[in-house]
Amino acid sequence: MPSFALITDWNIPVPIERCWFSILDTQAWSVWWDYVEKVEELERGDSLGLNNKRRYVWQTCLPYRLVFELQVTEVRPYQLIRFMANGDLQGEGCCRFIPSEKNTIIQFEWKVQTTKAWMNLCPFLVTPIFIWNHSRVMLNGEKSLIKRLSD
Repeated sequence: MPSFALITDWNIPVPIERCWFSILDTQAWSVWWDYVEKVEELERGDSLGLNNKRRYVWQTCLPYRLVFELQVTEVRPYQLIRFMANGDLQGEGCCRFIPSEKNTIIQFEWKVQTTKAWMNLCPFLVTPIFIWNHSRVMLNGEKSLIKRLSD
């Protein structure tokens, strides 16, 4: 199985509080993030979102979908959300919030493997394509969140 260690930084020109609540409300992602088709809550979790479990359906830039579940394993308000992934992607990730003078940096880190058989056939060929695809999906998310928060 190909393994991916992916880091993406978003530079969002609003205070950290607004960014925090937009990222925390993953069920609204499909409203503003083009590639998120559906988010379904499976387990509620506590008041901070710890142990929250949701299923995500993503359309990508390429003609395939990814379906996976994320379970929140750590929450530090306005700082960090850590999660485990299971499904078409398996592994772990986190989302860090870093305040700066006028902006908020949101850093997404993924350490995952693909589990679909066809994705694992020729790792040396598909890995660069999957990394490109991930970058495009994340760039769209950054631009879409900026637009949403500036309206």
